[in-house]
Parts: sequence; C-alpha cells; structure tokens
Amino acid sequence: MHLIAVTQVRHDTAGRVYYQRKLAEGKTEKEALRALKRCISNAVWRQLQVDLAAR
Repeated sequence: MHLIAVTQVRHDTAGRVYYQRKLAEGKTEKEALRALKRCISNAVWRQLQVDLAAR
C-alpha cells in the first residue's frame, strides 16, 4: 500500500489531488499519506467485494 500511495503522490493522479486536499485541510504529511492509503485500501476492498459477488 505504501508504494502505491507514494507513487500516486509523486505523479499527477487523483491520489495526488486527494493528498494535497488533505494537506490543505491542515493534516500533516504523514496524516495525509495515511488518509490516502486508507482511501486506496477502501477502493481495493470494494473491488474485491464486487469480484466476489460476480462469482
């Protein structure tokens, strides 16, 4: 998860926009990165649930 989050922050992606929005909200860099990781893990979990339901 960490490598995915760091890669998204380094490149021009939706993850970077999310990270910058969290920084603008007053979060520290660590808190913003943690929030991005949570967002990514939630997206992965939702996709796993969709795949499971499709079986």
